[in-house]
Amino acid sequence: MGNFLLVPSSARADEVDRWVRCFEEELPEAHHRTVDLTRAGGDTEACAARGWDVAPEVDLTTAVLPVAADAPDGIQLCPLRGNDDWEQPAHLGVSSASEAEDACLLVFERRRAAAQRGLVESGRARCFGAFDGDGLVTRLGLVRLGDRARYQDVATLESYRRQGIAGALVRAAGEWALEDPSVGQLVIVAAGGRTGHRTLRAGRLRRGGPARWRLARSRLIRGVECPLSDVGEWAL
Repeated sequence: MGNFLLVPSSARADEVDRWVRCFEEELPEAHHRTVDLTRAGGDTEACAARGWDVAPEVDLTTAVLPVAADAPDGIQLCPLRGNDDWEQPAHLGVSSASEAEDACLLVFERRRAAAQRGLVESGRARCFGAFDGDGLVTRLGLVRLGDRARYQDVATLESYRRQGIAGALVRAAGEWALEDPSVGQLVIVAAGGRTGHRTLRAGRLRRGGPARWRLARSRLIRGVECPLSDVGEWAL
């Protein structure tokens, strides 16, 4: 979802307008409004009644390699390498978006892919892809951060979901991360209750702390509604 405002609070309907003003002051060009809250509970129903999408987020962690998962026949797993590979993540990111969303999301996805490539070229991260022939069908990134490594930016084409592909990439990326002896924990931030969250729990990742809440809302821009979409299996 891109940039967000982090607030050390639970959901408070009487504070939402102030949070939005803070967001807009810092990010006046943003096409969305997103607030992450560090505490669970609060006025979530009141926020939803005011038009906000309200969703829990949880940290999942493991100190051991995730359970092995096999990709379907014909699916090849490998790191993204050359220009041809790096052209594809942005288009994968908008694959499930509506026509109205495409223009809003594609620029963001291209910038995100460029930033991720920079991390990979620095040696701190690696981005993995699952390919059906030459086409990218699932992407996943992993960044080493001292004694932890964090999964990020997972997306799968809708027609390839629930086939174990993302789980296979989670395993492959974990193997790479744990090659560094200083890494002792794998971490991912997941949207509670979604398919990806259940997949990760099955792969030995366990909840590492209390749930938080994310408030998100689209914005009317130049007369075109640009709603927020769930472009991937996991919110990262």
